[in-house]
Amino acid sequence: LFYMKTKKIFSIITFVSVILTIFSVSFVFMRKLNSGKEIFNEVYQFSISADANNLVDSLNNCAIQSETVIPGLTTTQTEYLYNLETTLDKMVATEKHLTNKLLFDSTKTLANNKISNNYKLLKEKRSDLIHKMLIYRIKMSGNIYGDPLGTFSIMVEDVLDYLDFYADTIQLLNNYVYNIINLSAETTHNLISIHIDIIKNACNNFEYLTFNSSSYENLVDFNKRFRFTDQNNLAVNSSTVGGLYSIDAHNFNRYYSNCDKNVFATKFHELNSLIITPSTDKDYTHLAFYYLNKVVKEGV
Repeated sequence: LFYMKTKKIFSIITFVSVILTIFSVSFVFMRKLNSGKEIFNEVYQFSISADANNLVDSLNNCAIQSETVIPGLTTTQTEYLYNLETTLDKMVATEKHLTNKLLFDSTKTLANNKISNNYKLLKEKRSDLIHKMLIYRIKMSGNIYGDPLGTFSIMVEDVLDYLDFYADTIQLLNNYVYNIINLSAETTHNLISIHIDIIKNACNNFEYLTFNSSSYENLVDFNKRFRFTDQNNLAVNSSTVGGLYSIDAHNFNRYYSNCDKNVFATKFHELNSLIITPSTDKDYTHLAFYYLNKVVKEGV
């Protein structure tokens, strides 16, 4: 009898100890997770850093210098860095739009830790890119008779490498705001996702002075449609009644959610040349583009 009581007491003590251990480990684990508010502060510091302006200024100066001093560049190639600067500006605006949604978010998740880790690495990548741009400008100010075209091509690759990682980070923010704290319209989430897909497609389709598979044209075309207002809201076609919540936006979201998103991103420029009739066309990619064009027209 004594043995049975002792065994029961020991079992209870063991059970309580396990529960307390699990609680203690969980408590410590939760304390190490980042909240949305903490991510907001981290991104805010990233955005107001001197390097934020340094990067934009350096990219613009590289674009001007490349256009001025490098012989042999085509008109399209001289525009590469200017359009990548435009892309960067739009990514920064997207980042601001998304992080403003985190200001009052106290949720602690692993997703936030991933975002935080990305920004720590992104900060290092930004500093490294600014340094590479400084070296590039020094080279282009001196003897450019070695391999200026090759040097320019490497500079474009370096910018694309940064934008590629930046795009990944913004997509993490985009998904968190939409899926976790539910503070983003489906239309906004989808349009940001398309922009990210098109950016990444361009970043991964460049080889010695040339973008492959219309990836550059896709980026230039979408950049002309994608912008945020001074109030930090996604700009839509003024004739679209209801804006992001209009019938056209609803149809865009419906068809986009069911189409091949990779095809949509990689064929975006090509879709511009199609005559799409929604009453007869059954292709979801075509229909998604048709309604996107109603919501965000070029030059909106």
